[in-house]
Amino acid sequence: MRHFDERLKAFATDLRHADLSGLDLAGIDLRGADLSYADLDEANLTGADLTKAYAAGANFKAADFTHAWLEEADLDRANLSYACLTKARLHKVRLTFADLTGVKSEPYTPYAEIDKIL
Repeated sequence: MRHFDERLKAFATDLRHADLSGLDLAGIDLRGADLSYADLDEANLTGADLTKAYAAGANFKAADFTHAWLEEADLDRANLSYACLTKARLHKVRLTFADLTGVKSEPYTPYAEIDKIL
């Protein structure tokens, strides 16, 4: 897996048509970023924050969004086939015409950790 160059974080708001396929982007802050038509095929987005990101037409095939924040993200026409959305926060996500074939998911439950303690 390729790694994202930390020096590029300052430019991580305009990633239109970027080739980020196979990159390790775990924990990256992409709040409000423009990822329209970007290629994130098999990218590791575990714990990433894509709140209010615009990713219309982006390719997230087989990407890992485990524990990622996707609140109010626009994934209209995005390819999410075979992506892992396990425990991702998907509140108010726009998925119009998105390809969700084979998506793996397990709902995020904010009180699950409290139950373990009690």
